[in-house]
Amino acid sequence: MRELGFLFKPSPYNSMLSLYIQLEKLNMVDKLLNEMEENKVKPDNLTANNVLRAVELCLKKSNNDKQVFELERDTVNAMTKAYARAWSEVKATCKKVMLLWATLILLISLFLRFLYRL
Repeated sequence: MRELGFLFKPSPYNSMLSLYIQLEKLNMVDKLLNEMEENKVKPDNLTANNVLRAVELCLKKSNNDKQVFELERDTVNAMTKAYARAWSEVKATCKKVMLLWATLILLISLFLRFLYRL
């Protein structure tokens, strides 16, 4: 799959994450997330949803005798959407900062050219 370029997209990772969560193999979930990071695969909304499901499973396992912490599907979707919105705002802010830096550098270079002409 790696040779065909499939492991540079989140789809195969999401399928495997979903499978490992259903099998309750949280150590494999962690390994897959690390592999995604190493391969610089950008997570999508489905990845975030799978991570939230894994967290829910982890909390359920750790609270066997206590009241089980349950996330309803709507809550998980709302959290995923909020995460995606926040991430897009961060990306937009980064783009604005980079544009401001580029403008500042351009202005400085124009100013220096003007100074050297005098």
